[in-house]
Amino acid sequence: MQNKIVELLLLQKDEILDLMGKQLNISTTDPLKDTKFENIALIFNIYIDSLTKNECDLNTSLKAIASKIAKEKASIDLHLNKFIKKMNVIRDELFIFIEDHLGSSSEIKQSKEVILKAHDALLDYTVSEYIKIMVNLGIQEKEQLSEAHKERLIMLGQMTSTFVHEIRNPLTSIKGFVQLLKAEYPDLKYLDIITDEIKQLNDRLTLFLAFSKKKQQENLQPTRYALKDLIQEIETFLYPSLVFKNIEVITDIHETICITVHREEFRQVLLNILLNALDALEHSTDPKIMIEGKVMSTETIEIKIANNGPKISDELISDIFKPFTTTKKAGTGIGLFVCNQIIEKNNGTLFCSSTVDWTTFVITLPKT
Repeated sequence: MQNKIVELLLLQKDEILDLMGKQLNISTTDPLKDTKFENIALIFNIYIDSLTKNECDLNTSLKAIASKIAKEKASIDLHLNKFIKKMNVIRDELFIFIEDHLGSSSEIKQSKEVILKAHDALLDYTVSEYIKIMVNLGIQEKEQLSEAHKERLIMLGQMTSTFVHEIRNPLTSIKGFVQLLKAEYPDLKYLDIITDEIKQLNDRLTLFLAFSKKKQQENLQPTRYALKDLIQEIETFLYPSLVFKNIEVITDIHETICITVHREEFRQVLLNILLNALDALEHSTDPKIMIEGKVMSTETIEIKIANNGPKISDELISDIFKPFTTTKKAGTGIGLFVCNQIIEKNNGTLFCSSTVDWTTFVITLPKT
């Protein structure tokens, strides 16, 4: 019976391929039209080979075609769900054609099972090859982004250092003149306030310089310190922006919670998430940020940073830690990607969820 099926398929090959093409709705204006018809023909030949070739030769053909298709799909960044659905359409069309011409006897059923086995193997090989390709592309992309980000940080560090010194010089002069005024006019109002404001501005410049200072990766050593202290330090740094935007910050972190991570890198993660929250709350009528830290029963530390800004779409949430994903008009889309890399390097996880009420970033780290 298998010989009859093979004879039928070879004799009616053109008609079957035409039917398959119509079922897939391949447009005559599709730039990939020729490639798609070529792949249909190759898949059709695999079905015939499953009835005529030995298993070793069949697997060689399956892997070669699977590799070709996977490379094509990866090159156009096409998800394999569509390919799998189309493959099943081709299979079903073939089975209908066979039954229409040869009936549905037990022998026909056995032959269809042989074809089905080859069909499933082709899908399996294609998916596996596709995943390999995408993983390799992802690794290369991450390496390129890492280098690009490193260079930008070096440049930012150099610019910031110059910027801070240019501001500090006139601040020092202003502070000196205020001290002279205070000596000459000890009862003059507001001099203490001016002195205090200069000190706070100088402290913030110092902190800003620390944030942007470039550090070699190999020199970054994990240190153990209180989470609450770091959060307070960042809140102090962001205080002017929080006050200007009238954002209420609710913090609930126990003083005994300590973490062991690369301090500067982890500070970069928290700052990035909080700056994103500030942007999200730009037009909120009652803006709030909640920061919570607690020890979980799983012996992990969980840090939640939530804001009540607009909901992030489900489509964006699924890609939010991928490079070049951003909701900002002038955003680079690498901030959260880098944050995720830093958290993973410290054996933790970074997760984001968003509802109409709250957008929440959850960081988990091992308890130390």
